[in-house]
Amino acid sequence: MDGMYRDVTDFCAYCESCAIYKHATNKKPASLKKFPEVTALFQRISMAILGPLPSNNEGNQRVETVAKAKVVSRLSTPEQLLSDRGTYFTSQLMKEVCNILQGRKLLSTQYHPASIGQVERSDQTFVIILSHIVNRDQRDWDGWLPYALLTDRYYT
Repeated sequence: MDGMYRDVTDFCAYCESCAIYKHATNKKPASLKKFPEVTALFQRISMAILGPLPSNNEGNQRVETVAKAKVVSRLSTPEQLLSDRGTYFTSQLMKEVCNILQGRKLLSTQYHPASIGQVERSDQTFVIILSHIVNRDQRDWDGWLPYALLTDRYYT
């Protein structure tokens, strides 16, 4: 077993995509303001926009980790929607969407990605998974999204 363990450790240590996309996570957490407690399933969902990625064959560069937004169409509208302060989420359109769906919009602490840390960490893991399966020029990432999502759901 020692030989196999060492082989796997060496392989992972010299993996090109791991070296590019994996980062040390030894940062100290800051104190944050607490959001209201979640007491029901799908009461709050968090989301972000992942990108920019290399342009795919159609010119797209972003993945909406609102692949989680499919939750809305399949299950129900969440009472609260937590996101970062990116222009996608602070726009008038998003405000109108929240009004129509009767959802409360919550924004994370500015310049503090840890306030939506689960989404940020999930995005990081997703990019690592995707980096292992796309081709060298990375333009076929959109075709691999279902498989990367499946892998992400299985392991997280």
